[in-house]
Amino acid sequence: MEKYEHRQTGWSLRILLGVTFLFIVYSGWSSAPEGTAPYGILVVAGTLFGVIMLLFTSMTVRVTEDVLEVVMGPGLIRKRIRFDQIEGLSVKPIPWYSTGLKKIAGGWLYCVGPSKGLEIFLEDGGHYIVATDDLEGLQEVLSFGPERYRNRETN
Repeated sequence: MEKYEHRQTGWSLRILLGVTFLFIVYSGWSSAPEGTAPYGILVVAGTLFGVIMLLFTSMTVRVTEDVLEVVMGPGLIRKRIRFDQIEGLSVKPIPWYSTGLKKIAGGWLYCVGPSKGLEIFLEDGGHYIVATDDLEGLQEVLSFGPERYRNRETN
């Protein structure tokens, strides 16, 4: 039974990718020899940026009775964390430049926009950070007692 679901769209990342794509198109078009069109650049750049936008600019966080699930984009990238694996939690600010799916020391960061994240420490020593614009809602639905939270909030 699902207790919580929140979908977040990374509009700033989408805009940045769109502007970058337009810059590549403009550069390719302006540097192409007279009378030719850079269709190869358009196809490659369009495909690359389209895949990146599809996979990394939206994220859904779901919580059921015993699992926290993070899904990037349409669902090709997902992580399921069982509650019995969680050793501790803390709140962590996420800088504006740390968006997307990133490998961090000992785990992964899931983020589609600058915000605060919930750092999840696992019993096996690994950890994950799930950044969300609904941190309070996620904390409330997880309903772990204060003994599971670590005092590690940093600025």
